Amino acid sequence: MNIDYKKFLPSALRSNRWGQFIEVFQSIVEDIRQEKIDIIKLQYEIENMTTEDIVNLVTMFGYQIKTRGGYTETYDYVYKQLVTLIPRIINRATINGYNSLFFIYNLTGTVYPTYIDESSYLIPIENWWEFNEVQNIHDTLDIGTEFVLFKIPYRLDSDLELDDGMNLDTYHKVYNPSEEVLLPNTTLDAIEFPNLDMTEFLEKMTRHLIIHYEFQKIENEDEFLSENTLLNLYEDVFDQKRFTEIAYFEPKLVIETNSGGAISNKIFYNYDNTISTNMQSILIGTDLSNVATIKFGIGKHATLSGAITDLAYTIDEYLVSDFDFETQTNTKLIGRRKLTEKDRCKSFTEFGLFDSVGDCVYYAKFPAVLYLSQMYSNIYLDITLI
Repeated sequence: MNIDYKKFLPSALRSNRWGQFIEVFQSIVEDIRQEKIDIIKLQYEIENMTTEDIVNLVTMFGYQIKTRGGYTETYDYVYKQLVTLIPRIINRATINGYNSLFFIYNLTGTVYPTYIDESSYLIPIENWWEFNEVQNIHDTLDIGTEFVLFKIPYRLDSDLELDDGMNLDTYHKVYNPSEEVLLPNTTLDAIEFPNLDMTEFLEKMTRHLIIHYEFQKIENEDEFLSENTLLNLYEDVFDQKRFTEIAYFEPKLVIETNSGGAISNKIFYNYDNTISTNMQSILIGTDLSNVATIKFGIGKHATLSGAITDLAYTIDEYLVSDFDFETQTNTKLIGRRKLTEKDRCKSFTEFGLFDSVGDCVYYAKFPAVLYLSQMYSNIYLDITLI
């Protein structure tokens, strides 16, 4: 609000040099207010900050927003980086921390710890938070430290059990204390020295994490996430996880296809709804009951029809047995490719399902699903006939 300083002068002085002096003084004060004071007052109001202001502010916190082009240079991206900065620091290496990353990159997803099975496959523990006896949800992926996700069976030196695996100094009775407790004879240098949290399951736990996510937006007409944006996501995940953990990036493709053979379209928009593109699919066979092979390609058929016999450009081919389908019926194929240590996938823009004699029974094309060369990765398919 501008105030006329001259009105505070006596009326006899307003039209002489005193009035002129007050006008000049007021002009100087207003310039100082606009150029110095207002800038300081408003510099940390996010609504008034430019992209450059936000990048500089985050740098003051010891972090860096890398704008490599494409979506990473938009105000939407740097704004989300700023508003999630403190939550990401507080919730580092937890579900909430990773959820902040998914929000930044327009994804929905979760993170799974894994154990290794007899065939050396990394198996995600999709309901890991349910293993605690009292159903307390500790949103941490750090198995076996201060927030233990699994109930610790017995103390080695008493008849008391840890309360819920969360407070190591809290115990409760778990059986008749008069019963004799036989503890194993051991020495501190024994190879088989028991651990407080030792179970057959925990012995198979790994530090390999599956970063499982579904695309909600596209970056451009040809890509869900460009290489530049994917590199930023990769580096943000590296900052979020523990140094000893290994991340595997697992995009999930959810496709609903008409069971009558008509072309199905799903429209995707970019972050501000100014760009759109389609994910298209078609059922060529009768159903999904006789699928034997899954192929991934880097090309696209211009027109979808029942005459498609193969991919436009095949780069990878798998047997159905190479996938771990949790649902496999005439109308659904839902599951991930079996994951091994340090596994990698190739970028693709199409895939097809083929029967035992090599006939194409299903085809889909979409914006490119990209992987970086340094990225461990996997793929999850969710196909439904409707």
